[in-house]
Parts: sequence; C-alpha cells; structure tokens
Amino acid sequence: MDVRKVEPDERDQWNEVLSRTFQSDPTDDWKEVLGKHFEWDRSMGVFVGDEVVGTGGAFTLRFQVPGGEVAAGGLTVITVSPTHRRQGALTDMIRHHFDDVAAHQEPMSALWASESSIYGRFGYGQATRALHLKMDTAKIEFIDPVAPSGQIRHIDLDQARKVLPSLYEQATIRPGMFSRDADFWELEIFRDHEGSRGGWSANRWAVYERDGISQGYLRYRQKPNWTDDGFNDGEAFVGELITLDQDAYRALWNFVLNLDLTVTVSASIRPIDEPLRWMVEDPRRIVTSSSEALWLRLLDVPACLEARRYPQSGRLVLEVTDEFLPQRSGRFELSGGPQEAHCVPTDAEADVTLETNDLASLYLGDAEVAALAFAGRLRGSEESLRLLAAMFRWHEPPWCTSVF
Repeated sequence: MDVRKVEPDERDQWNEVLSRTFQSDPTDDWKEVLGKHFEWDRSMGVFVGDEVVGTGGAFTLRFQVPGGEVAAGGLTVITVSPTHRRQGALTDMIRHHFDDVAAHQEPMSALWASESSIYGRFGYGQATRALHLKMDTAKIEFIDPVAPSGQIRHIDLDQARKVLPSLYEQATIRPGMFSRDADFWELEIFRDHEGSRGGWSANRWAVYERDGISQGYLRYRQKPNWTDDGFNDGEAFVGELITLDQDAYRALWNFVLNLDLTVTVSASIRPIDEPLRWMVEDPRRIVTSSSEALWLRLLDVPACLEARRYPQSGRLVLEVTDEFLPQRSGRFELSGGPQEAHCVPTDAEADVTLETNDLASLYLGDAEVAALAFAGRLRGSEESLRLLAAMFRWHEPPWCTSVF
C-alpha cells in the first residue's frame, strides 16, 4: 500500500471510497463543492496499485489556545475501505499526515473522531467537550424579561457570506476555536444540499443588529410536525449561535425559543459552560448531554507549551511518553506564567510523568489534573500535581464550535 496526494483524475474513485464508509452517495453537489474548496494539496489516498482503498486530508487551521494561538493540521475525511481494514492503512495515513504537518511547520494535529476509540493509540487526547441541548419551548422562561436594545432580521445566503465570517472572527477568542478561511466556510458552513438535510429545512440565517452593526448571528433549521390530533409539534435545530455580547446572546436565544409552530428546540456542539442555563427560571427544562469533541495531538511539545500562557507562574519538568513516535518522548522543562513561557528539553529529574495524549487533554485547560491522576494517567508528587493543575487551568473552558 502506498499513501500519497490524490490527483484530479483519481478524485471520483476517492469520493466513492469516502461515501461507502460514511454511508451516503457522493452527490454532484458534494463533488462540485469539494472540488472547489477542499485543500487537495493536503489530500491523501491509500493506493493498492491504481485502486483507492483509503481517504484522508487536512485543513490548514489556527487554533486559539490559552493566551495565544497555534497552527495545526486539521485531519479530516479519514476512511478505509471495508475490503482493506486491519491491514495498516490507517497507521500509514497517520504517519503521512504527521509528516505533512511537520512540512507545514505546524506544532500539532487536530481532529473530530467519528469513533472515539480510534485515535488515542496515535497520541491524540480529548481536548474539548461539547454540550447538547433539548428544550420544550413552553417550559423555558427567562428570569429577567428579554428587552434587547437592537433588532433581529433574517438574511439570505449571499448576505450571510458577507456578514458571518467577520462576526465569527471577532468572536474567536476562546481556546479551542479556530479561524475559518473562505474555503472552509463554503465547504463546512454554507454548503446545504437538500439530500443531506434529513427532513429539515434549508439553513435559516438571522443576525442581531444594534445601531446598524451586527453583534451576533444564528444559523438554524426547522422541521414541521403535526400530531394525529392536529396540534403542531414542530422542531427547530440550532446549528450555530455566535455573539459578541450578552444582549445579542439573550436576544437570539429568545428568538429561536419563540418561533411559531415550534415545540422543541435542540442544539449541539455548544460550550460546556452554556450561560443559557443560568438565565432561565427552570434550568432542569434544558435537557443536556455532553460528549468529547475536539482531539489534539501535540507533535512539537516545546513549541505547543511555549505558545500558551499559564495563570499560575511556575516551573515543572514533564516527562512525556510517546508510544507511537518514541523519538518524540523526552523530558521538558516548562517555565511559564501569565506573560510568557519557555520550554526546553532537559535531563533533570521529572516532576510529573504522563503520556502525550494526556498532555493534549490538559493543553487547552479542559481536563482535570486530579481526575487524570486518580485514573492513574499522571504520576507526580502532590505538590507537583497541584502546581500542574494551577498552571494548566484557564478562566473559561475550551469550545470548538464546528466539526471538520
């Protein structure tokens, strides 16, 4: 098997393999949008002779991290044909991807996992969580009446293309969020083929404006339902709600919770500390569940640790074990604080010992040191673990807003 970039005349076959694994037919719309907006220079296919038996690629991304930002290769559309499973194709693609990330001078890789059991063995760690909401609109009342100082208006897709990217970039300040280029917007956000809606409406776009300036946006879908007795039982699904301030946040949630003929509102990939739960009279009526979301793989440990900031100043020697890439194992002396950070290889005695995937889970501030230590995944003195916890926490949990 050979892993290499996919050439233009091989893309149809590559699409067929991709569609078989993700259980959907490759529509002409999908092929057209993918052909225009996918980073084909970072594509990869697993080939047996001229036959494609595996697919993959990467987005060029820049992630917010605590106090800074880091470039990353966003691993995506990973599949292996059912005819060639368990023959090393995935491992070969991961190694190819890591070489590609290094060639792009990116210190880390990132992904969303379709199956959460796969990527830990390659050194990826769970770095963010996502909250999923479901609400009965008749049971949700705000503690304080929503009296926005601006107004909400619907916009069409062409207007959304002009307004949304700027708003999103202004809001991209929380660890785990990443910048979206024009191709990412078209491929992952604006593409809306009827065959992929699952019975839902096309995307609706709404913006909240104050003094003629947009302060937030809402992307949502609707689904009409009626009971046998003739009562409406409609649903709305919030695909994305991004705001610059509390006024816009309250107004847009109030808007979607009061849509006509809508009984249930659901949302996914929301921040784990969703403020809405603290704004309503009966938070139990917001039914929540959570799941792991973004996974990170730190490939250049010193570069990643130097890129972020630490609310508690301190010095620690971390012994990082990397089973998949043993040459990247080592001890690293981290000296960091709110203003700067330095990390260098060292031969000094380790204060904390951990594996690379657990360091990735700590990196954005989501994982709890005490929980990882209790689970046997971190080793160190109580004093060292307390310092590790104080240094790696952040004032807000990370949030990755979209799947890629």
